Amino acid sequence: MFSPGKASPSGRAQGLGRPLQRLRLGAVSPKLMAIYREGGLVLDQLMAFVVSEDHERQLEVYERLGPYNRTASVIRRAMTDSKVSATDRRALFIGTEAYAEAGGPILRDLFTEDRGGWLEDVPLLDRLVQEKLERFAEDVRQQEGWKWAEGHIDYPHGHACSRVYPSHVERSAEDCQRMEALAAEYDGLFATAAEGDEFPAEVETRLSDIDAELEAFGEDFAYRPEEIARAGVFAVLNSDGTARIERGNVRPQDVPAPEPQEEPEPGARAEGEGAALGEAGEEPDANAPEAEEDEGLAPLSDRLVADLTAHRTAALRNALAEDPDAAMLVVIHAAVLRTFYASASATCADIRLLSGDLGREAEGIEDGEAARRPGGSPSATSPGRGRCLRRRRTSGASSSAWTATAEPRSWRTASG
Repeated sequence: MFSPGKASPSGRAQGLGRPLQRLRLGAVSPKLMAIYREGGLVLDQLMAFVVSEDHERQLEVYERLGPYNRTASVIRRAMTDSKVSATDRRALFIGTEAYAEAGGPILRDLFTEDRGGWLEDVPLLDRLVQEKLERFAEDVRQQEGWKWAEGHIDYPHGHACSRVYPSHVERSAEDCQRMEALAAEYDGLFATAAEGDEFPAEVETRLSDIDAELEAFGEDFAYRPEEIARAGVFAVLNSDGTARIERGNVRPQDVPAPEPQEEPEPGARAEGEGAALGEAGEEPDANAPEAEEDEGLAPLSDRLVADLTAHRTAALRNALAEDPDAAMLVVIHAAVLRTFYASASATCADIRLLSGDLGREAEGIEDGEAARRPGGSPSATSPGRGRCLRRRRTSGASSSAWTATAEPRSWRTASG
């Protein structure tokens, strides 16, 4: 039996079997190799150190981690903390191929699945990301007609811009009737076809035609031309490596000046001045009752507003608890906002969608069957139901309707 501090001969033979790995172990520091031979390190730990060939860096990490924190994953993370993982949002946005074509070096680990390795030239990576974001923002500006466009890796919270938002698009009565007829036809076709296991080809074709015709009517909300002429867009990098566009940002110098108020003519009395002085211009009687104050609501104190808001929130919680259908709609609405839109502030419910990175807990899990097929077998999903999301626009009192077949996803709710 072998002691826990030493690697078994079979483990060593298995780890040193491949020539490339054996050569890479030659990059380990002689001091660490001596510690390994004395039983102070196991083979997995030694292989984690040779992610980098810098002997000084290896010894620095060895001393910094201490004897109780030298697992292989912790060592590998410490050896690459000055580099960027290929799973980083910047690397996902650019792609390792584009980074390598620009002359960027990539560090690979021959001993474990490194998920694409680590990108060593971080300034080059940031420059490539910035340039791509700026091109993306400029394309949107030219297509939609905004005044300016900027790209940022992180959202520029100090931009000092005000914001304009899209307003409801007025449609003609003919367009409203046509959209309602298309929505009704869509509902009927979908309800009928959903009863079977698969959607017939002719139904699929007609549903696609309805989608295209509804798309031609444009969005229900849009920016006004004068707002687009003075506002701009930010292209910002999301946490998943995709870019999003933040529209409607107005710089301080582009905010329209308020309309000037007309100056009263010399000698003219202000409104209500005559009543204060009397019809003949006499001074008011000191013993007369005070004039009634102008009608209107007095401003509420911050403490009173907070108190009323708390009572309103409690009433809203009770209303949702007593109406399961309404509560379900609130949950779905909040989940859709956070999943398909950049901003999720248009909801009163504090619901967060969380997805844990299992790769941090088990290396190589993405190669397993369950990880490769997160939504189940594709063959088990019919062509019609395989759509993740289908949107139908309606007008008038009807709001946008959603029909979704969502993949299993965990979320945590917090009462709001």
